[in-house]
Amino acid sequence: SVLGKRIDYVRISPDHEYILKKLLGFGVVKKSASGDFPWLYHFISGYLISDSGIFCTLTLTAQTAYALAKYGSDELKEKFLKMYIKGENNWLGATYYSETQGGSDLGANNTVAVPQDGKWILNGKDKYFASDAGLADGALVTAKIREGYGVRNLSLFFVPALHENGEPNYEIRRLKDKLGTVAVPTGEVEFHDSSGYLIGEEKNGVYYAMEVLTVSRIDDALAAVGIARKSLWEAFFFANKRESFGKKIIEHPILLRDFLELESELEASTFLSLFTAKMFSDASKSLPPYSSEYNFARLLSHVAKNMASDTSTAVTRYSMEIFGGIGFFEEFPAAKFHRDALVTSIWEGTSNIQALDMMEVILKKKAHVKMLEVFSNLISKIPDAEVREKLVKIKTLVENEISGLSGGHEEEAYFKEILKLIGKFTSTVLMYSHFKFSRKSRGKEFIDGNG
Repeated sequence: SVLGKRIDYVRISPDHEYILKKLLGFGVVKKSASGDFPWLYHFISGYLISDSGIFCTLTLTAQTAYALAKYGSDELKEKFLKMYIKGENNWLGATYYSETQGGSDLGANNTVAVPQDGKWILNGKDKYFASDAGLADGALVTAKIREGYGVRNLSLFFVPALHENGEPNYEIRRLKDKLGTVAVPTGEVEFHDSSGYLIGEEKNGVYYAMEVLTVSRIDDALAAVGIARKSLWEAFFFANKRESFGKKIIEHPILLRDFLELESELEASTFLSLFTAKMFSDASKSLPPYSSEYNFARLLSHVAKNMASDTSTAVTRYSMEIFGGIGFFEEFPAAKFHRDALVTSIWEGTSNIQALDMMEVILKKKAHVKMLEVFSNLISKIPDAEVREKLVKIKTLVENEISGLSGGHEEEAYFKEILKLIGKFTSTVLMYSHFKFSRKSRGKEFIDGNG
């Protein structure tokens, strides 16, 4: 500042700021966090926005408001939740979980919190992947309340960006230079006697932290398929105009087949992501240790996030190829779509983390029982007997893979195969449950621009 004091504020493009305020005004966060609309409203908004830089900030804000609304004390709701859901100029949020020494291993966190005068005082120097740093008005922070390694020592806190006197409540050490999503600031955050407020009960910190992550994993999945959708349509429109070897390149069968395969994969991922969003939205009032419906939705969140990010990376990469050389140039959108898609497999846990967390909810919570029940019911309603028979065989394969698990260390090597198998099974059932097109007519509709 002009007085030589730290501000730790990030200035963004006026256009970016305008878009965020406009979307917040539309209720992308507040309508769901206030309880006026189900959380499905927020999730679908992410698919429609489908810009990693914009929706990352909105996701982080939604996570913060979600935790305050569901687990915040009356004092927290009166003091802070209202800033996210009432009036204009709503606050922005963030989640500061990861630390250098642990990453997704939250049990390795070193940030500590101790109670003092009705608040908690946080100290820690290594929240190293802190998106929305410099934008957020408040953040959800994981911190240890007891010494020792392990997630059971963690609690979840809301930490305002500023003290009541206007001074910074935590420091932003630096901002990261990233491959993609450059519109959203990501930095490193340090806590030096920072004031925080406990979210919920001390003992349930890991439950709350993982539940908040589930919100963002679903957002991640829907943003991923949204980016892929925009990218594929850009490539499709180009292919309808670009001529090569005497005809439009979309008229070449070799290219058309690629389009149809990518379209099928993208629709499968989109169906699964939207279904997951609906299941979580319906179960979002469940409390720790959670209902079978919630655990089922959580299982799907790992599967959908992994499948959607893989699809988005593949679709955006191939879309660049359709454009040829200009797909590699920054003045066209294809390269940005691909860069932004790449982070969706890293945000909120890599594919290995998704596989491990999925197996945890299967082995400990038996979430697959509800999954098999729901999808067996969907299969039974498919009119085509031949299709039903094939899907039952795949379901049996999934059952056998899961029933053969004992929790042994060596089995971990196959967890990701099961993650992908469940993704193919669930998405295929969902597609057959909704589609009434033959392969031929489906392809024709895509060519006509209505796919």
